[in-house]
Amino acid sequence: MTRALEFVCPVVDGRLPERDARRIGDVIRKFDGKRIVVSIREQKKPRSLNQNAFYHGPFIEAFRVCLLECGHRLSSEDIHSGLRDAYAKNGYTLMLPGGKPFSVPPSTSRLSTIGFEEFLEEIRAYFASEFGWQLPLPNEVPTHAPEL
Repeated sequence: MTRALEFVCPVVDGRLPERDARRIGDVIRKFDGKRIVVSIREQKKPRSLNQNAFYHGPFIEAFRVCLLECGHRLSSEDIHSGLRDAYAKNGYTLMLPGGKPFSVPPSTSRLSTIGFEEFLEEIRAYFASEFGWQLPLPNEVPTHAPEL
C-alpha cells in the first residue's frame, strides 16, 4: 500500500509560501511520468482530548443511566456505536473496480472540534425533545430525567 503524504501549510494571498511550494514540488517530481492524485482541503482542528474524554465519560454514562431506567442494558461501546451510526454524518462509500461499493462507516474521530460539538448537541436536542432526557454539557454534573 502506498503511503499518502500530507503537507500542512498556510495560504497567503492565494499562494503557498515558497519553502512549502518547493517541498511539495520536490515530492511531485519523484512521480515524473506517473499519474498522481492531489487532494486539497482546509485544515480543521480535530476533536479535542477533553471532548473525547467528556463524551466517553459523563455523556455516555448519562445516556447509559437513562437507558437503564427504561429497562435497557447496553455497554458503553454499544451506546457509542449506536450514536455514532445514527448521528455522525461523515461515513462514505467508495466504488471499487468493477462497480462494487466499499462503505466506510461514520467516525467521531474524524470530526472537528465544532463538528463534534454539533454531533453532541444533535443527540442532546433529540433525546430532550423526545424523551425528556437532559444529557450533560461539558463541565455540568450529569443529570437525567426520563419520564416514560
